[in-house]
Amino acid sequence: PRHTYSDTFLRITCKSIATMNTTGFVMPVGVASGQVLLSFAGRFSGQPGPMKAHAETWKDRTFNAATRTILKRIPSSTFLARHEVPRRGRTFVRQRDNFEVNAIASERTLSPPRPQSNRVATEELLSKLPFTFNDVRDSIPAKLFEPNLALSMFYCVRDFIFAGALCFAVNYADQLLAASPFSWLRLLLWPAYGLAQGTIMWALFVVGHDCGHGSFSRSKTINNIIGHLTHAAILVPFHSWRISHRHHHSNTGNLDTDESWVPHNQAQYDRTDSLAKFFRYNLIPFLWPLYLLGARGKPDVETTDSPSETNAVSAWAKNTHFHPEMELFKPHERLGVAISSLSCAAVLGSLVYAGSIFGAVPVLLNYFLPWVVFGAWLSIVTYLHHTDDSVPWYEDKEWDKLKGGLCTIDRDYGTFINHIHHDIGTHVVHHLFYTIPHYNLNAATAAIKPVIGQHYRKSDKSILQGYLESVKNCRFVPNVGKLRYYTSYDKSEKVEQDQP
Repeated sequence: PRHTYSDTFLRITCKSIATMNTTGFVMPVGVASGQVLLSFAGRFSGQPGPMKAHAETWKDRTFNAATRTILKRIPSSTFLARHEVPRRGRTFVRQRDNFEVNAIASERTLSPPRPQSNRVATEELLSKLPFTFNDVRDSIPAKLFEPNLALSMFYCVRDFIFAGALCFAVNYADQLLAASPFSWLRLLLWPAYGLAQGTIMWALFVVGHDCGHGSFSRSKTINNIIGHLTHAAILVPFHSWRISHRHHHSNTGNLDTDESWVPHNQAQYDRTDSLAKFFRYNLIPFLWPLYLLGARGKPDVETTDSPSETNAVSAWAKNTHFHPEMELFKPHERLGVAISSLSCAAVLGSLVYAGSIFGAVPVLLNYFLPWVVFGAWLSIVTYLHHTDDSVPWYEDKEWDKLKGGLCTIDRDYGTFINHIHHDIGTHVVHHLFYTIPHYNLNAATAAIKPVIGQHYRKSDKSILQGYLESVKNCRFVPNVGKLRYYTSYDKSEKVEQDQP
């Protein structure tokens, strides 16, 4: 009674059941037939049918044996999946012994097709948004913009304690296992440690990330000190990264000026060689070191199919985060860049020295194994922040600060991981207002959602599903258009793009 089935004509017939001459079967058969009707009707209306649930419930009740026998004779395939619903006049028939179900759908689509993504209408995105930057900012309580130094320090110290405790625990356990009959467990111990410690390294990076945005504290000196401590510990040059990341925040979603995970257009994608495509789309978890060393986060705009090796080396030299003369750095920033590079060199020298004392293998296991995991976290999380077929990309002349701030998507990594990596998956509000401390991001997101409405994006997919679908479906954007979305040659449906 809760659903309307006016768009569907259903015909259900049960043949030859009347041959059962035991009157005790009449009521169970009637109930079972009714349940089949409700099940199919629910499927046609887009609602899950109650058939299976009733069948499972009846197993625990004291109905007569005949009812349970009839229900068991209905195959599990009777419970239609959503994609099996017949449409446009086709007839669907399933038959098992004397039980037949015919479902005839009318010409109208019975339920709206499942949306391919949560895209906002192109026309609305290209016109003036129904709210302003100040409207969004005013919806957030002022206290959420204020960093709490004590709380920020707590998270920083906690992460360092976790890192030290994990390192001590794994080495102690390794010694115990080496002297026991279960020494083979060390093969499982070290990978588990790498995953755990790499996750903590990623958490330390996020603390330094807050320092780079000035949301760790209101003191620039404290931000610089903590930023260097957390980032140098994981071989990230703090100032260099801070400056390039600032550029990313100032140009998010701009096809012409952004520098982080900027899509190829179709022509660029077609002329990219297979090796470069393999790196870009199959080795995403391992691209972080290449980015630091000089690989660009945006596609090459050269028109030649194969730039010379000299030009490639020159491009890397101009974009490395470890050289103060990088084009992105202004003259007054170069001293800070040099200090950050030297701090990383000091940590790397300490690791080499430790290797000379304890051996290369312990250093590789204790530090570089989790460091690879940390790089994978960073690459995957930042990739997923900005790569989804619902996230728009604008030409420079159509882009503005508010539109760009909305060109990202929130991801849910689960309660535990969200807490460990300081809610970095809550990314929409962070791109709008990066001075909000990480521990206030969830409250700020709740505050802006009523204002920005459908312009807020959050994926309801698991991280693995979202990652695999993005890798498959998000290969390039169209060559022309004021507003463009990711697509690929593999997608069966082409989304209409705005043309200039």
